[in-house]
Amino acid sequence: MAAVDTARVDLVAIIEVLEQIEHFKSALCAWKNPASMAPEVASILEPMGNAVHAVSAAKVRGKTIAVFGCGPTGLFTIAVARAHEAAKIVAVDINRKRLELARKLGVSVLFDGADPDLASKIAKEAGGFGADVSFEMSGSPRAIAAGLRCLQNGGTMVAFGIPSKPLEMDLANDVILKGRTILGIVGRLMFETWEEMQRLLDSGKLDPSPIVTHRYRLDEFEKAFETIAAGEAGKVVLFP
Repeated sequence: MAAVDTARVDLVAIIEVLEQIEHFKSALCAWKNPASMAPEVASILEPMGNAVHAVSAAKVRGKTIAVFGCGPTGLFTIAVARAHEAAKIVAVDINRKRLELARKLGVSVLFDGADPDLASKIAKEAGGFGADVSFEMSGSPRAIAAGLRCLQNGGTMVAFGIPSKPLEMDLANDVILKGRTILGIVGRLMFETWEEMQRLLDSGKLDPSPIVTHRYRLDEFEKAFETIAAGEAGKVVLFP
């Protein structure tokens, strides 16, 4: 009778268990969209989930907020904040076309991100005391500084944008002595974010379709990337 290689048997068993775990993890993280959902909306749920996570964590209902960076995630943040009944929304960007996209989402107070008096102007727009919440979605050092300084004492800055390099900040005067909070947001929560996003979509309070500004065939991908690089787009969607 041939001897059994128990070490090999154990290794095979371990591999089988690991494969089952990976399969289970994949199934655990799957989200099923309703068949009635438009394909372009279904395709943007993952990035829009960042905004849903950020806005939900900041509890913006009835508050004055400032959104720094009106790229796709910043625009999603505006749309979600409106759905969460923020009292007033201020949008900031250095790109005029992106500010116009924010205007189309219902934002009436728009500021150029290059304005040296940006923080004080936002604070004045928020009744003189400052915004309740700021969302920093760009990663720009200037925007991060203004996002803190435009807040009222005790306000919260949601930090989502990634700076290109480490930066310095006046922690004492901009955070500690003002009682402000910096709330870091990454990704989405499984499954709270997805459930909240579906609830907002089903209620009709959240309509991300205006943010999808360009649609291309899959074989037009080069044109799509050129549009993105030009900084003129909201969200770009490719169709087969």
